[in-house]
This record gives sequence, C-alpha cells and structure tokens, in this order.
Amino acid sequence: MLILLQFFAYTFASGYLLSRIGLPASWFIGPMVISAYFCLNGYFSFTPKKSITALCLTMFGLTLSQSFSDETIYMFQRYWYLIISIVLLILIASIICSLVMNRFFKITPSTSYFGILPGGASIMVALCQKYGGNTPFVAVIQYTRLVLVILIAALTAFILKYLGYSSGHFPKLQHAVHISTFWDCMITFGIGLFAFFLSQFIIFPASNLILALLLGILVSKLSKFTLVFPSFIFPLIYIFLGIQTGAQFTKESLEEIKKSLFLIIFSIVLMVGLCALIGFFIHLFTGIPILTAYLATTPGGLSSVMLISLDLGLDSVLVMTIQCIRLLSVIFISPFIGKILLTNNSSIFKEY
Repeated sequence: MLILLQFFAYTFASGYLLSRIGLPASWFIGPMVISAYFCLNGYFSFTPKKSITALCLTMFGLTLSQSFSDETIYMFQRYWYLIISIVLLILIASIICSLVMNRFFKITPSTSYFGILPGGASIMVALCQKYGGNTPFVAVIQYTRLVLVILIAALTAFILKYLGYSSGHFPKLQHAVHISTFWDCMITFGIGLFAFFLSQFIIFPASNLILALLLGILVSKLSKFTLVFPSFIFPLIYIFLGIQTGAQFTKESLEEIKKSLFLIIFSIVLMVGLCALIGFFIHLFTGIPILTAYLATTPGGLSSVMLISLDLGLDSVLVMTIQCIRLLSVIFISPFIGKILLTNNSSIFKEY
C-alpha cells in the first residue's frame, strides 16, 4: 500500500513539475518515466486494460474533431498528394534503416525489418514471429523507440517553440476544452461512449480514434452543440497512457537493451533523423509550420503524438491524418513488402 502511495505521489509530482517547466505532454512524460522506474525495480506492476486505452483514444478523437475547420478541408484538397508522398517516404526510410541494421550489424532480415517499422509495436512483434525473427529483440527496439521518440518529439517541440517557430493558428488544448454545464459534459461523454461502442464491432486499426473524430465532426457540423470536457479529464488520460507506456519495460527488456544499446540507439536515431528530414523539406516546400510537419512525420505512437500536438495547439487533424495513414499503410503494406524482401530469392537483405 505504501509503495502505491509513493508511486502515485511521484507520478503526480513529476507531471506537475514538468508542466511548470513548460515541457509538452508533461503529464504523459513524467508518469511514463516514474512507471518505468518502478516496474524495472520490481516495486510495481501494471497490466494495461485495452478497453480503457480505447476509451482514452476515443476522447482524443472527439477533441480532435473540434480542430476540424474549412481551413483543414482546404489543406486536404491542396496537399492530398503530399500526404501520400510522406507515407511512401517514411516506408522507404524504414527500409533504408533496416538495411543498415542488416548489412552493418548483421541482424537477421526479419528482425531488422520489423524492428524498425513504425506500425504499432504489438503488430510488428506478431509479424516478426510469423517470419521467424527474434521477437524479444524486436519488442525491445519497438518499445524503446516509442519512449525515445516521445522524449525527442517533446524536447524538440519545446526548443523550436522557445526559438520562436510558429505552431500555426489553432487553439491550444486548454483553450479548446473547459468546464461547462453538467449536462453538456454528459452529452459529450455520451457521444464518446457511443463511438467507443461502435468501434468494438469494427476490426480496424485506431477505429475508436477515427470513429470518434468523424462522429464529433458530424455533431459539430449538423448541430450547434459544442463538445466540452471537464478540464481535469485530459491530465488523467495522459497519466494513464504514460503509466501504461512505462510499464512495457521489464528487467528482461532492460538486459536486452544493455546488450545491444549502441545498435538500438543508432537505429532509432537514424529513423527519427530521416523522418525529421522529411518533415523539414515538407515545411520548406509547403509552408506548413515546422512543428506540425515534424510531428506529422515522426515515427512515434499515435496517441502520444496526438497528445503533444494538442498540447502545443498545432493542426492536430492534419497531424492525425498523416499519422493514421502512415500507421494503416505500414500495417497493410509491410507484410507484402516483407514477403518480397525477406524471401531467399531477394538479394537486398543478407541472411546470417
């Protein structure tokens, strides 16, 4: 009991202190670090509930729907080709990184290929197992990359914002949601629960997030009702997701990290660097704010990237669109690309 009290005390304290510094996604990053520390030292264990995670993503979807405007539609119409190009470039960057791991570090083809792809850690681990790769190593790379990408994205966004780079003209999260009447909040939660219920019958990646977004847009456009949330709900969601992410690390995964620390960091930095370069060129050629372009192309977790973009007041709908299409493309295309590249007839990867 005392350990639990200490855990939650440190969790809230870390989120509060980082928020005072002004670090984006502070209520996510602080609990994530504390959760990882407690789990690695055996003080605390946490089994994430998929239903609660899905409900959190549903609430994110409803919030994102409030950022949808005529300007967003114009962006879609103008840059649809750009979104497809971004996804293809990220896939190419993934293959380049996996080739580097395979050729220079002698990692088996399936392990290097699925270890670096930004398509959802659990799905990539399952695909790696199907192709006979080293699944524990892939899991370590995927979850380590998730944590490092979150930290790098938050710090980069903080530095760019400090240097004066524009984030666009979108309302920040704390301005977009506020305490309203009790019944308005209940109606908003009712819409969220309805979207959550519908998503249980659809086998589709991030279905709860997408359905909530579409339903929120539909309600906003067809009625005068504005979705509102109690101001405390989002810090609680951030804390839950942060604890869940940190709890992915175990003593076994830490040992794997120690054995291949240089390789893991090198592969992650290479992947993040290539994606950041893609974002930079998108900013140069289109005029999309550099923070939006960077988060739209960063190979991180969907929920964590959404959290940071909402917290900074970026064009979260554009970021989510690119991230969702990237996620879906990797999930649906990667097995076919893998089948071609990982066969014995392919001379691209080397077997060891």
